[in-house]
Amino acid sequence: AGQKAPLTKILSEHGTWAESTIGVVSMVAVINGALVQIIMATRVLYGMAGQGIAPRSFGLVNRRSQTPLRATMAVTAVIIVLAVGFPLVSLAEATSTVTLVVFALVNAALWKIKRRGGNSDGAVCYHLSIPVVGCLLCVFCLLLHLLNGI
Repeated sequence: AGQKAPLTKILSEHGTWAESTIGVVSMVAVINGALVQIIMATRVLYGMAGQGIAPRSFGLVNRRSQTPLRATMAVTAVIIVLAVGFPLVSLAEATSTVTLVVFALVNAALWKIKRRGGNSDGAVCYHLSIPVVGCLLCVFCLLLHLLNGI
């Protein structure tokens, strides 16, 4: 319990290859998480630009790659600045918090759309209580996170 990397400590009994393997797996997971965040934030900026909420330049799509390169570059620049300027633990906590808030808001929005009987533009929800439970679970996890931080 007192170890900073308990899984690595457990695996150290199996030799250095196990420690190296868990290190590589951890790095791949971190890189994958960063890529997912870049893609998600880019798509949000792209969508906001299409609705006129963000600058139109974020909605421009590259002819060859068919991707919003300006939005991708902007998001990547912000992530690089954050990664260089803040400790990893702080960034991980902030990412978890933001992700839970986004999931709670998405579930609340889906619940509202389904409750009023409107079109959900492709979002599938077979039972009205599913987004309610999802929203409540996210809020519960947020509260646990905030209470543990105090």
